[in-house]
Formats: sequence, structure tokens, C-alpha cells
Amino acid sequence: MDFGKFVPGLGQEMFQKIAQDIYQQIVWEHIIYSFKVGIFAGLIMAAVGMVIGMLKLSSLDLTTYTGCMLTGRNKGAIPFVVGFVFHVLMSAVFGVVYLYLIHTFKIPGTLLYGVALGVANTFFSGSCMLLLDVINPCTRNKMVPYVGFMGTAQGMSSALTYAFIHIVYAVVVLMLLTR
Repeated sequence: MDFGKFVPGLGQEMFQKIAQDIYQQIVWEHIIYSFKVGIFAGLIMAAVGMVIGMLKLSSLDLTTYTGCMLTGRNKGAIPFVVGFVFHVLMSAVFGVVYLYLIHTFKIPGTLLYGVALGVANTFFSGSCMLLLDVINPCTRNKMVPYVGFMGTAQGMSSALTYAFIHIVYAVVVLMLLTR
């Protein structure tokens, strides 16, 4: 039997397999990093939102809103913790979405692009709030106030807060993912 015919193909297959494994390892490292960046930016976003709330500059409370939607309760630690965990998880997911967008569209890591991505994120997530207002049993039962498009149902200060915290998130994520 002539093994010479199999060796070149076997060597080429091994080379392709090794190259594919290396590529997948690099890709997974970037994805994991983008999860971490998303969580970090989400924590910054939450801190900024909490400070704005403590200063009484806005009545917007998305943590309790989503916590109530998921638990059916609007008071106490449980809806706060559940809402906070939900936002942290969504921040991680959006970190990967940003990684994809940055890679696909070759978005540079500048402040201007960060603000633009934040505005786009604000409009996207703000539109989702309209749907959440409809499906959230806590809004129907008047346990939490409606948010409306980008927080507009709670007034201009809530809408500005909503936009600001999403822009902060986008700027942090873009700067960390493009450095």
C-alpha cells in the first residue's frame, strides 16, 4: 500500500484543523472579553443612573421596572436584585453585539462614534420599552409607572437620563473594545 498519497492530505488537514482551532480560540477570547467589557460598562451605567436618581434629577428606575416585570413584586430587595441581574446580563449580551458591529463595520474607537452608537442604542432600547410597557403586568396593575419610548412617559428628565446612561455605556464599551 502506498502511504505517500495520504501524507500530503493528512498534513494539510492537520494544518487546517490547527489553524481553525487557533482562530476559534482567538474568537472566543474576544467574545469573553466583550462579555466582561459589557458587564463593566453596565455597572458604570447603573452607578451613573443611581447617582442621578439619588440627586432627584430623574424618577426613572429601570431596575425596579424590570425586576417587577420578572417577579411580580415592586418593593423590597428581590425585584431590585432580579432587575439588576437582568440589566447586567443584557449589558454582557450587548457587549458581544458591539463587538460584532465594531468588527463588521470597522468602527473606530473615537468619542464621536461612541456617542453615535449610544444614540442608536438609545433609540433601539427605547423602542423596546414600548413593547415592555405592553407586556409588563406591573404597568397594567399600576405597580410601576410606564416608561414609554426612551423614558418619555416619565418626563423629559427621565428621557434625558435614559439617553445619557445608554451613551455612557456605548462610549465605555467602544473605547475598551477598540484599544
